[in-house]
Amino acid sequence: MHPIRSLSLYEFLASVGMGMSATTASLLQLQVGMTIADIALVNIVFWTTIILMELPTGMLADGKSRIWSVRIGIALFAVGCFAYANVRGVGTALIGEITLGVGFAFVSGAESAWITDALKKRGEEALIGKAFGSQAMAAAAGVLLGGFLGAAIGSANLRFAWIAAGVCLCGATWVAWRVMDDAGEIDERVTELEALRLSCQALRAQPGLMWSVAATIVFGLVVAFNHLWQPFFSVDVGQTRLGFIWAVIQASLVLAGWLVRRYGVPESRGADAILLAVFLSGAGLLMVGMFSGLPPMLLCLSVHEFGRGLFRPLMSAYTQKRVESRFRATFGSLQSLLGKTGLALSLVLVWFLSEGKDSSRETITFIWTASGSLLVLGTLLLWRLRPQEP
Repeated sequence: MHPIRSLSLYEFLASVGMGMSATTASLLQLQVGMTIADIALVNIVFWTTIILMELPTGMLADGKSRIWSVRIGIALFAVGCFAYANVRGVGTALIGEITLGVGFAFVSGAESAWITDALKKRGEEALIGKAFGSQAMAAAAGVLLGGFLGAAIGSANLRFAWIAAGVCLCGATWVAWRVMDDAGEIDERVTELEALRLSCQALRAQPGLMWSVAATIVFGLVVAFNHLWQPFFSVDVGQTRLGFIWAVIQASLVLAGWLVRRYGVPESRGADAILLAVFLSGAGLLMVGMFSGLPPMLLCLSVHEFGRGLFRPLMSAYTQKRVESRFRATFGSLQSLLGKTGLALSLVLVWFLSEGKDSSRETITFIWTASGSLLVLGTLLLWRLRPQEP
């Protein structure tokens, strides 16, 4: 199977599972007695786990095998979902979050490195932008379908949705083991420490790579949306119809992935395209609090998600163009490690703003307004600092 198709199939199945959890996670946490501050706390642990494990797993991917890293990571995702199906409170939630975090760290950086070098070996380097667009489309379609199914299954029992998510991730694990091969492995393998040294050297030598890390840090503020949209909209539509809300919002992700797949990544305007993605994400989140009706709020959040859908493939293509094969996965993990400090700081902000407050729509709107404002301000700063290079 062609590497783009095998990666897209893997991404679709994994995203269906993740989408199922996305429409049920916060509701299950609230159901077992957790508060918004508790939700922020366990997610801080999740991202801290990733930060601690990100670099070691990326080094293993370059030193041992990229596809091995993907296989281990996605298997841990499945285990984490099954663990979350048994959540009883903060303590058991932390077990699931840590397992998912380690899995995320194994996958991070390895997927992009695998597909980039798989295409280069086939003489299809021109298809790298298309590959990331196809991956984004598959992820968006999977998350959309999974979110709809998760909401429907969760209406009967929220825990069943997590079990179903684990089953889908087992399917993605099967694809990683049986369909995705070693096409993306490098011929000139370096040691883990050498890959780290080369990654740090490239980061210092290329302003574009340093800027990409700064953009990833700023973009981390979008995480304020992830775990609060369910209680925000369930007031209006209830648990059963959350899937329809999810479908409306996530459709913009499919559109973003299609645009990148169809038109590719601009060679000389990569930084500008990334800036647009960050700005749209912030502006959409900021504007939610300006409206009271459901349709305009959904429109604003669709703009937010469209920006998020553009960011991942644009950033992947921008970065892969500037990194050598020998340390591609390690650099991806280094970039992700530094960038995810923004996610952790965003969750600290959510925890700080929600401490002592209820889980009302007013509280959530306040958090989203603050995060959206910081994203827009961050875009302006990134624009001033953008690298003057192709």
